[in-house]
Amino acid sequence: MLLPLEVQAAGDWIEISEGDAFICRSEVKVGQNELPLMLKNLRTEIDKTLGLDNSEGLLELYLFRNRRNFVEYVSQRIPEGASRQALYVKGEDRSRVYIYNHNLVRNDIRHECTHALLHHSLPYLPLWMDEGLAEYFEVEHQVRSTGNPHLRDIRFAMFFRHQPDLKKLEQLTSLTEMDKNHYRDSWAWIHFLIHESEESRQLLLDYLKEIREGEPPGRFSSILYQAMPNADARLKQHIKNWK
Repeated sequence: MLLPLEVQAAGDWIEISEGDAFICRSEVKVGQNELPLMLKNLRTEIDKTLGLDNSEGLLELYLFRNRRNFVEYVSQRIPEGASRQALYVKGEDRSRVYIYNHNLVRNDIRHECTHALLHHSLPYLPLWMDEGLAEYFEVEHQVRSTGNPHLRDIRFAMFFRHQPDLKKLEQLTSLTEMDKNHYRDSWAWIHFLIHESEESRQLLLDYLKEIREGEPPGRFSSILYQAMPNADARLKQHIKNWK
């Protein structure tokens, strides 16, 4: 957890740091280089994993001392976002991420900034893929493939014969429709695509490349099952055997 300091009101920044197209404003003392370096590393990891070019454009991160200050600040600017734990907003000039300090604040930073970085590089993403990627990258790099709580949860669900349904995930169009199981299943499919094989990873990379180039690729499930008819069984085996 980041170390809190007393502040007078929401927006009383005690640190403002800049680096590599990121501006970070914080009500808690973090260290002038920590947040920009964290975001720079995240962008490098996303680009390398997904075959994206370095995204251009400015990203602003606002880190609040507590939830009260977060709500006070956000409710005046994005009222509909005040009930959220963390918030990413894509503006015409730049993306902005609003987060408050708590035990897992770094996960929230990585999650919301993943959204921001993806949407700098891509004109759009299917909701399940957008959230699945954010869930994947929110865990720190060293344990990203093995340390996400979703791995334990999906194994438990599969023990009781649950099968993540990609076609149902594709029908989701709003965050209000998503529950914790949808996030878990979206993460499971992303983990499978990135790690199961070169074949699965290439399907994801090709799909993102078409989106980046402005070609509407259609539903990912159609592409996946045409290339990999036994994808459901392979997903189950992948999750079961992943070390």
